[in-house]
Amino acid sequence: IAPRTIGGPNDYGPPAEGIMIDRVVKLDLRRDAVAGDASAGGGEAFLEAWTLPDGAWLVSEPTLVPKADGRAGDGVWVLCVGTRTVGDERVASELYVLDGER
Repeated sequence: IAPRTIGGPNDYGPPAEGIMIDRVVKLDLRRDAVAGDASAGGGEAFLEAWTLPDGAWLVSEPTLVPKADGRAGDGVWVLCVGTRTVGDERVASELYVLDGER
């Protein structure tokens, strides 16, 4: 997950008062380098990112669900629960299903 902004504190208040997470990032943890650190020698660990639609934010960490025929590592579905907002008002909750192999 990748935070876009940080508000706070958030005691179950409007989404704009907490950490606003609008992106899921895929990393290759087997690579030698840390993202953005080319001096480590193995290339960057960052592979790709998926950004939620405008006005939508993650409400929890993504959940990984193994595919029935999936291979180890990427053979998963990535479930993301989000909330869509207009200003400080929540207008909908949404479930996003991502393919871990893409």
